[in-house]
Amino acid sequence: MKRTLMTVDALMQFLLMVSCLIYPFTLFAAFFLGIWQLSSSLLKGLIMQSWIHIQYFLAAAMYCVLLIAAAKFGDQLWLSEWSGEMYLWIVLAVPPLIGAVWYFLRSIQDLVSLNEAPSEWV
Repeated sequence: MKRTLMTVDALMQFLLMVSCLIYPFTLFAAFFLGIWQLSSSLLKGLIMQSWIHIQYFLAAAMYCVLLIAAAKFGDQLWLSEWSGEMYLWIVLAVPPLIGAVWYFLRSIQDLVSLNEAPSEWV
């Protein structure tokens, strides 16, 4: 059962990442990829008691909170000066991209290590 869930998790992440690259609605697919990865990391962290998945979840959740705070208080914090420049897009796009790729590779690594482990039924 665990292998099936890990396989479904890795497959869904792969499909969502490919859809981010292929389809013109990149932000739409990236939104669902983020939701999938956050829920996956929380479940893996709690069920498998994996500290690295909990750390990923906390870091990604903190990034989301910071984005919401920046959107709400951006005018008072002089963030509007960055809006037309390249810096804002780097701040908005690079951390989630790095996190998504890292978590996808981590999920593949979890699946491979689970497949190398002895069967649960033996």
